Amino acid sequence: RKVTDAGATFRSHIDGRLLELTPERAIAIQEALGSDMAMVLDDVVGLPCERDRLAEAVERSIRWAERCQKAATRSDQAQFAIV
Repeated sequence: RKVTDAGATFRSHIDGRLLELTPERAIAIQEALGSDMAMVLDDVVGLPCERDRLAEAVERSIRWAERCQKAATRSDQAQFAIV
């Protein structure tokens, strides 16, 4: 897997296909599913980890949350951050 400011790229566990998940795509998928609540995309780190990597993940998650808010088209779908 590879995580950049653009999004996360990883291989499908089903067929090995390369997939890219951006904040905008995460919201589009959840809107298309018709869910009442959507989770914003975040940069998850395994703990323990270096303090710099943790700070980077927090800052990226905040930027991604802002992009998720901007990507939303449904006013009836609540967005939540993963905590």
